Amino acid sequence: MQRNEPAFINISFSMKEAGKKHIKARIAAVLGIAVLLLYAALSPPFFKERLGADPYGQWLQYKREPPLGIITVWHIVGVRPYIGSLGNRIDKCAREYQKRFIGVYYNVKAYTPEEARREMERGITPDIMSFPAGEYPEDMFLPRENESSPLPAAELFCLSKRVIAFDPSAFGDEGFSAAASSFGTEEEFKRGKVSACICDIRSAGNMLRAVQMGKMRYFELVPSDEAPLAQYLGIMKGIDPVKLPYAEGLIQRLLEDEMQSSLCGIGLFPASSKTAAEFDSDWLRELYESLDRGLVPGPFD
Repeated sequence: MQRNEPAFINISFSMKEAGKKHIKARIAAVLGIAVLLLYAALSPPFFKERLGADPYGQWLQYKREPPLGIITVWHIVGVRPYIGSLGNRIDKCAREYQKRFIGVYYNVKAYTPEEARREMERGITPDIMSFPAGEYPEDMFLPRENESSPLPAAELFCLSKRVIAFDPSAFGDEGFSAAASSFGTEEEFKRGKVSACICDIRSAGNMLRAVQMGKMRYFELVPSDEAPLAQYLGIMKGIDPVKLPYAEGLIQRLLEDEMQSSLCGIGLFPASSKTAAEFDSDWLRELYESLDRGLVPGPFD
């Protein structure tokens, strides 16, 4: 009977090969672990940084503005009621503009010059000020510069032109030339105590609407030779440098055509004569076309 020696030899050979492969695999695993341990030992800062990283949180943080708090805007006007259309428009513009950022807020307050002075005496100052020409000295405001040339410390915001309101029936054949001796205050004219007064366009518009409602006598308007009243925007010295770009951004927003063109509706001239005006009535359009803005006073004149 034959013996199955070749089969036995083949099985032994296969076991030997398997053993060799197993040993090689173990050696490779040990070497791999050693390499990993060595790499980890030589680069702990990298592992420490990556293990504590939050990519999603970092992405959100990149989009977030720093928490700046409140940027204060003072609107200074010398005629009551001073919390009126222009102050409301500045406030509305600021609230819409702040939506572009997170952590940036604008607080608009309206003051008379006397009220503003009392606040300053207490050591309280704004970041941005809207003020009438000649009301404050230049050294209160931050000189603004760009790469090519220095900018003024204040930007022209808008203008208010004076007009003469008069009752034509009060002068007869003497004509309007006699009105000069009859000027009174706006309130006196409304009550019929005087025959003429000087007022701004917004007041004239309010009085014309009163005529249409039967609450005032008929009157006419002619342009006044007085220089226009000018309102300026300036950034106060001492502003936090972190707030400065947002203060400048709001001023530029207030000077954009979209904002400026709407000022005619409340009896104001835009800062630029090139800005297209929007009118809500024909009489206002005709009155504007008859007015010459004249010499504009400088912010510190």
